[in-house]
This record gives sequence, C-alpha cells and structure tokens, in this order.
Amino acid sequence: MKIWEHDIVVIAIIVCVLAVLQYLQVVTTIYTILMGIVAIGAFFITKIHRETGGKLTTFLAWFFGLFSMFVVILSAVQYKPTANLHVLGYSLVVVEFPSSNFPISIKPITLLFYSILAWFYFTVNTPYSKKRFMEMSSEVRTILAGCVLVVLAGSIYEAVWNFTAWGAMMMLSGMKNVDLLYVTADSSSASLVFTTKITMLLACMSAYFLYYLRQIDSKLSRSSSS
Repeated sequence: MKIWEHDIVVIAIIVCVLAVLQYLQVVTTIYTILMGIVAIGAFFITKIHRETGGKLTTFLAWFFGLFSMFVVILSAVQYKPTANLHVLGYSLVVVEFPSSNFPISIKPITLLFYSILAWFYFTVNTPYSKKRFMEMSSEVRTILAGCVLVVLAGSIYEAVWNFTAWGAMMMLSGMKNVDLLYVTADSSSASLVFTTKITMLLACMSAYFLYYLRQIDSKLSRSSSS
C-alpha cells in the first residue's frame, strides 16, 4: 500500500490532536494510543479497500477481531479487583473508557458487544466464507441451521431470564447501580450485565446466521432454476 504526501499530512494532524489531548491530560496515555489506533485505522479503511481489490470485508473482519481482543486486555489491565470478590465479567462492566469523569465514556462490555457482532458479520461475508458455505451440501447447511436455531432459542430464553432477574434484584435490593448486580451458582459468580449482553449477542449472531444460511439457499435455488 503506497502512502502519499496527503496521507502523511492527515496522520500528522491526528497525531498532533492526540498530543494536545495528552498534554492537557484530557485522557491517559493508554487511551490516547487507543484513540490513535482507531483514528488512523479508520482513515486507511477506504485506502485499503481501493488497493486490495475490494476485499474490505476481510480487512474489517481482522480489524474488529483484533479490536475485541484489545478491549478485553485493556479492561483487564484497568480493572482493580475487590478483595475476596471474584465475579465473571466484572472487569468488562465496572470499568469505563476513557474514564467515568470524561464527558463521554463507554463500558468495555458495550464495546465488546458491538465489535464481536461486527467481526461475526464481516467474517461470514468475506469471499472465502461465502464460497465455503455455498460449497456445502444442503444437508450440512440444514443441520447447521438446526444447531444455530437451538442456540438462538437458548440465548433468547437466557436473555429473558436475565432481564427478569435484573428487575427483581433491583426491586428487592433497592440497588440503583445495576453494574454491581451479579448472580451466584454453586461456587461461581457472574455479572448480570455481562451475562445479559453476552446472551443478547449470541441471539443476534444466531438470528443473523439463520438469515445468512437462508439467503445462500435461496441464491443457489435461483441459480439452479435459471
């Protein structure tokens, strides 16, 4: 990929803006690096799309996959656990980016929700994935769709249960901060916000995958009939 003079100018402007934010202590160093990666990555999306022959979906699949892992690592670094309290998903819920004092902040679990959803969408829509699914026999796609349907039904049930438990626990405990709510099963505990968003994520991915498989079947049917 060739980098021209105007590209260097744009990158220089982004770096200068981030340097000013860092100098004014608006954000910490690690958030400055994150914002720089996102800004420069977004700038090069169109350029990569043009110079790689339109394989933008492949690039975006890699981008959102790596971004999801980065969010998990960053939240783990920022999280300060409470003594004798080990709750699954807490590090993704109680931490906020850039910080709770910043005018606009977002939780890692929210970033993870949308980044994984985007990763899944672009991954199954890459030319390689489409070719692989279209080369599958109809029986294999039918079995796969049945398995996805089971996942969809289970995730919807769990999401409804979580929302019900969410409301009941808030009413009984009088707790206003929903981020602190967690459920305990046997000796393990999990954040209610974390489990709710993960089940909703599975439901969204399963619903789209069923639609995706249906579209492939319809396309193959039209091709065979023509």
